[in-house]
Amino acid sequence: MQRTLKQLADWLGVEFSGDPGLVLTGVGTLESADEHTLSFLANPKYKDQLSTTRAGAVVLSPDTATQHPCLRSKNPYADFTKVVTLFAPPVPLPPAGVHPLAVVHPDAQLGDQVAVGPFCVIGAGARLGDRTVLVAQVFGGEQAEIGDDQGRDESVVADVRRMEGVEAMHAAKKHFPAGAA
Repeated sequence: MQRTLKQLADWLGVEFSGDPGLVLTGVGTLESADEHTLSFLANPKYKDQLSTTRAGAVVLSPDTATQHPCLRSKNPYADFTKVVTLFAPPVPLPPAGVHPLAVVHPDAQLGDQVAVGPFCVIGAGARLGDRTVLVAQVFGGEQAEIGDDQGRDESVVADVRRMEGVEAMHAAKKHFPAGAA
């Protein structure tokens, strides 16, 4: 998928500066971007990266001074998020059900249309809300709660313990690059 700077500006309804025919083929951070990548600057603490980025163009606020090709947005983060959906459309959800290689405790409560992937472990008293999707290797400990319409695309470890009226939660995440694991 590719779009020109002008096409993106028109689609978002924002002003732009730079070559209207500049072709952008993906999205990324200011630090990781290349000349065909659109990035964004929403937090002023990253403004120094604007001078060193290799990004083809950057979504930024109208008052940010730059000579870099850009899309001038009142809400750079929100508009960048919209563009992400063009370059990386949502992945279809797996069908509802529990994979045969998942372990779900009999006392766990699963909402409607829940999908539990392979090698997931759901502990006693855990509750998964309606339309929740857990991909491979997600661990939900005893009494863990995951609300409605939640998706987990990284390995998540959550363990909730209730001791004498005190609730403590331990959680850790390990993120994997797209397509890994």
